[in-house]
Amino acid sequence: PSRPALSASHARCHQFLHQTQLIPANPAARLRLPQPDNQRERYLTRDEASQLLNALKGQEKAIVAMLLGTGLRWGELAGAHIEHYDPKTATYRVTKVHDDHSRELRDYPKGKKRRTVPIPPWVQKELTKVIGKRRSGLIFTTTTGTALDNGNFVKRTLTPALLHTGIEDVTPHTFRHTYASWLIQEGVSLAEVGKLLGHVSPQTTARYTHLLQEASQQVIDALADPWGSTENDTEIGQVRGANVGQIRATRRSATLRHSNRRKPRLPSNSKEIGA
Repeated sequence: PSRPALSASHARCHQFLHQTQLIPANPAARLRLPQPDNQRERYLTRDEASQLLNALKGQEKAIVAMLLGTGLRWGELAGAHIEHYDPKTATYRVTKVHDDHSRELRDYPKGKKRRTVPIPPWVQKELTKVIGKRRSGLIFTTTTGTALDNGNFVKRTLTPALLHTGIEDVTPHTFRHTYASWLIQEGVSLAEVGKLLGHVSPQTTARYTHLLQEASQQVIDALADPWGSTENDTEIGQVRGANVGQIRATRRSATLRHSNRRKPRLPSNSKEIGA
């Protein structure tokens, strides 16, 4: 194997040995591994998301909806508590995280900013079904009441749903990238997306910069010709003097189009996704 792959393998091996108390300390605990080149992340189209959600039901559907509609990491979702979800303000406060390796629930890691994320109506609808009349505890649990396991979710829920829909190349983390991609494509700034995702460094959010380039036509559309001219620049002088009323109306129309585009749009109801 390559050196990066060998280093990662050694790091996981030492971590396992330390967690099972076969060695007193993990010598690879501070080993900095090379990061993969993931500048072009896979994200779902809205049609793919709709197909996937329609292939699921109950808690399984709510899990995918929560990941898609909030951008939570898997550990944040597995550690999500009812007490931190406020249906009145439609928000969730990220304060707990579940570690798949140690099987422990922990406070949010030091160095990472705790954050509050908005919950879209179509996600709230699924959460209401799952939570029921419960007032505390984990939002999502196994049949025995324990925290979810990433591997089991992929094997028992995600993989069968992908095979059923024919959608490929999707992991639980894909939903997080989808969340960020949808927001950026609808005009939300990289800085705001970084806050919602809980990124400590702006460089982490910079992986989505290419989506801003893809959405550049929206910027051009927003900067509509204030004189309403569709011909070349030689006619602008004539338009200026000829129809002041039309100029003002065009400006108002362009302003309205611009203001409408500035609002990020995650699906607002079950008809758009997961009906």
